[in-house]
Amino acid sequence: IVMFNLKLDTLRGDLGLPAFPPKDLQYRFLSQVLPVYYLRTRTYSKSITKPPFLVNYQGALFRAFPGGWQSMLDVGKGKYRRVKLAEGRPALGQVKVDLSEA
Repeated sequence: IVMFNLKLDTLRGDLGLPAFPPKDLQYRFLSQVLPVYYLRTRTYSKSITKPPFLVNYQGALFRAFPGGWQSMLDVGKGKYRRVKLAEGRPALGQVKVDLSEA
């Protein structure tokens, strides 16, 4: 089965409410979905003590199965540079830390 949905791996707050599926649907079905291709871009800002005082940067979390999870920094002109490769899916907070240290 091939599904296209960026939010299947997110815990939904409406499960279990009247007229919605039960909460165990998250475990029985949605949490069992394996992301084969995953791309999530994010934009961040970092405060520094010297001018320009605020640095904007962006990057992406990328995976192409069976490869690992890649934290990638946008270097401009539509190009990305891998800054970290992980076997397990990192939290978005960890991706931000990886990109800010690059």
